[in-house]
Amino acid sequence: MIDQSVILSLFTSSARLAVDLNGILEGYQSSNETLRAMSTECYVLSIALERVQEMVSSGNQHERLTAIRPGLECALRGCRATLSAIWEEIQSLHDGSRTMGQSKSWFVSMGMRARFRFLWHEGLMNRYLRQLGAQHQALQTLLHVYSLYVPP
Repeated sequence: MIDQSVILSLFTSSARLAVDLNGILEGYQSSNETLRAMSTECYVLSIALERVQEMVSSGNQHERLTAIRPGLECALRGCRATLSAIWEEIQSLHDGSRTMGQSKSWFVSMGMRARFRFLWHEGLMNRYLRQLGAQHQALQTLLHVYSLYVPP
């Protein structure tokens, strides 16, 4: 059975990550397009997760949900792994910086070493961006299959 709290947790993580990535963008004017795209993809993923939450909580289409349950569980595990990896990477940058009290964004107060490390990991960030897109696409495909499913 798909635990609704898992979906809600993923939705919250995705939305929170989108906000944090946006904070980085605001604080670092020369940030690259990868961060902007990651923030957008997290936001779009949170919308898809919200639709999955609504689908699971409705409960009136049990047979339709049962048909896609294995794929949905796999997609949710993928979302969790991807969001966790991105969150850990962002947190490692944050932990490696010296945050200054009232700063609007912790990225503003990030030292040169941490900023350089962030930019150095551009390839990794691009891979995370592709993974976010793949997770979103998997959820969208399952939602589409769910909407088209006709019981035998």
